[in-house]
Amino acid sequence: MDKTVKKRIALITTWFPPQKSVATNRMEAFAKYLADDFDFEVFGLNDQKSEIIWNDNVLVHYNSSNTLFDKLKSNQSDGKWKHKFKTLLRVILMKLSSNPLAKWKQNTKVDLVNRHKLAPFDVIISSYAPIEPHLIAAEMVQEFPSLIWVADMRDEMSKNPGILASQLELYKSVESLVNQYATIISSVSKPIVDDFSVLCPNIKSSLEVRNGYDHDFQPNSENKMNGIFTLGYFGSFYGVIKPDVFFQALVEILNDDNEFDFELNIVGAHNNFNIPEKILSKVNRVAPLKYTDAIESMSKMDCNVLINPRSTRKGVYTGKLFDYISVQRSVLALVDTDDVAAQLVSDFDAGYIAECSEIEDNKKAILAAYKDWQNQQMKTASIENIQSLHRSHQVKILSDQLKKLLN
Repeated sequence: MDKTVKKRIALITTWFPPQKSVATNRMEAFAKYLADDFDFEVFGLNDQKSEIIWNDNVLVHYNSSNTLFDKLKSNQSDGKWKHKFKTLLRVILMKLSSNPLAKWKQNTKVDLVNRHKLAPFDVIISSYAPIEPHLIAAEMVQEFPSLIWVADMRDEMSKNPGILASQLELYKSVESLVNQYATIISSVSKPIVDDFSVLCPNIKSSLEVRNGYDHDFQPNSENKMNGIFTLGYFGSFYGVIKPDVFFQALVEILNDDNEFDFELNIVGAHNNFNIPEKILSKVNRVAPLKYTDAIESMSKMDCNVLINPRSTRKGVYTGKLFDYISVQRSVLALVDTDDVAAQLVSDFDAGYIAECSEIEDNKKAILAAYKDWQNQQMKTASIENIQSLHRSHQVKILSDQLKKLLN
């Protein structure tokens, strides 16, 4: 596609580098891969108003909200208590202020209109949460009806069981705007996409664009097993995501079988969990690793552990699962067996699945993995299936749909 005839896209988001979060990773992928085929600009949030060129080909316009809200954004580098303190202050701020992002919204809208008048956009993408990007996009489409609006939903809105009752009507009103003015809804998993298809029946196209993984690490084609059955867990334990049932399953297997042995590496977790004495000598705590180092470390495990208990929410993969699958090692998925993570592991024949809260189920999955390890034939995803989860492939789903609409 000749650069002079590229269609133009504006992305509106409060999550873009230097902000650090899982949400930022998704927005980076949109910018990185859509910029291959489109002129791409970002309208984001930072500590002060500025413009930069990101990744050599993306113009980013930053505005600040000039409130404590800017300084209280959570970062992946925050420790456990710092994260909790920031979250508490943000909740208090949200209650004290009806709209802490009002100034950011106003200034971002002005910049967006100015850029549109100078060099018209063909598409605007807004990403929730928070709601302000969607509100800006809805105003833009009403002023400039030729725009195609993509409403990206990283999470549920009115269907989110965690929202406050006081927020419900507000979220429903934003969904109504999306239904009235957006052309495409995208989200991270099919159950969430399906919910929005019902909530917003006027939308022409609803797309599942998974978060996926974004690295070029090449798995070892020989896929050899370690000398001892080696398990890895990468990331934190928080809320209901705790290893207690998994640990108890390991304890009971050791009590039942003197031949069973293992090594468990817990990488990057806070010290907010207890390891039973029976398995203490078999568990290694490892400090947090950079993303590329963590990927390489995952590739050296025989089996990587995913813990995500059953809840009222459906459509939850967690980004960790995509990284686990990407290194072509087995996944021990201790999850909601009726949700998408279990379905993906099953569809890709990528590992072993158990209901997270059931000790006997955990034991069966662990022993199945252990038996396959002994036979040097553990389950792993195919290269073709792995490649389908790369963020470049996932963003292409959106890119292809936009090309159809624009042509």
